[in-house]
Amino acid sequence: MVLIVGAAAVGLLLYAAPITGGGTKWVVLHTASSVGLAAATLWAPNAIRGWAGFVAASYVAAAALSGVFAVHYVSDHDIANFESKAEFLARKGFSTAAYDPRSAAEVAGALRAEGATARPLTTPSTFVRHYDRLSGLVQSLFPLGGAPMADVVTCNELGRFARYQLDRLGFVNADSVHDQGGPAVVVLGDSFAQGSCVPLEATVAARMRAVGIRAVSMGLSSSGPLIELGILNEYAEAVSARVIFWFVYEGNDLENLVGELQVPLLAGYLAGSRQGLMGRQAEVERFWTTLPPIDPTSPPVSPSARSRQAAFVAKELATFYYLRLPFGLHATLLENREPANRALREIERVLATGRDTIESLGAQVEFVFLPSYDSFRKGNFREYGYIDHVGKDALLQAMARVGDVINFETIMRANAADPLEYFPFREAGTHYTPDGYALLAHTLSEWLRVNRPDLGPGRR
Repeated sequence: MVLIVGAAAVGLLLYAAPITGGGTKWVVLHTASSVGLAAATLWAPNAIRGWAGFVAASYVAAAALSGVFAVHYVSDHDIANFESKAEFLARKGFSTAAYDPRSAAEVAGALRAEGATARPLTTPSTFVRHYDRLSGLVQSLFPLGGAPMADVVTCNELGRFARYQLDRLGFVNADSVHDQGGPAVVVLGDSFAQGSCVPLEATVAARMRAVGIRAVSMGLSSSGPLIELGILNEYAEAVSARVIFWFVYEGNDLENLVGELQVPLLAGYLAGSRQGLMGRQAEVERFWTTLPPIDPTSPPVSPSARSRQAAFVAKELATFYYLRLPFGLHATLLENREPANRALREIERVLATGRDTIESLGAQVEFVFLPSYDSFRKGNFREYGYIDHVGKDALLQAMARVGDVINFETIMRANAADPLEYFPFREAGTHYTPDGYALLAHTLSEWLRVNRPDLGPGRR
């Protein structure tokens, strides 16, 4: 019994070590220990083989349980269960003297107490993620931007929260860009098009405007390809778009698309429908001003959601997810890959539909593949998602079948010995640093200088 309890304790400790900062070597040690115990069980004398088997099983079972705990309660970039953000950054070797530990809601509340009208940024993706409890709000109108002209507080990845005033369409631009007239270059996408967590002047579109390009950002955090297609249909013509850089992010675009396809007003864009939002600006403003307070972080709770979660935990217990992880063996025969494969097919259809719309406007599209932190991290410890089912190359190939592709991962690797320096505090789950956004803006500006000099730097 002592052996069994001891083996379980060691299994838990070794398995928790990499999650709490011990590093990949601990998982390698754990895996080697598991293999060693299994071999010892096979070669043990008959008299003790049963006990050896119990010891090995206890060890592996404890590891599996702690692996499930790690998946569901801890991530590489959110380890508040073990240490504060300041402690985490200090351990990583970064100064924490200027780090603001408050939430966006707390920051916005403090600003309102000083007389400002600031609010946390609520994006259209909120109504997709929680459609089963918020669908009643978006039956007749689904906004594709944020609250027009709102003072918003967004996120903090650099020590201080980013704060913007949205433009008249609800996107992150200086509103004066809409009064300039002339052909525009549209930066279409999600949080990377928004410029999440950096000051306005450090965003991609703002940096392009600084060198004389009439660049308009159209995208907010967690927007997926179908929301982006809707933005294209509703607003591209109104801003006189001539070139559209359409960002495709490997991290979550496939998952986001699956949710968006369940929303009728969004799915309609694939059939050519429009909401006519440019002519319904008063309704859009009324939507946001009358929107009841919602918590965008609260997940819907339903029996089906609980059963799916239980099934997910059971599958991880049965397949020893974290035992496979060091070897890059994310998927197993028990994985249902069809949702990811369907998402890959659908994203190609969305991009092709958007390309046709863009060409009908006399404009052109350039797709931009954006890599996540996981593309550069050492070892096999990725944030597991649909991209792991279908493969990055399959996504790139789908994009290339529709149009030309700028692979920003290649550019990041060419410009830095270690591209993780383009992620705040070299932390998983983050967006790009100001330097990362600057490199992206430079890449797009150079593409314009070579391919569309009429719209390139200095032509405004």
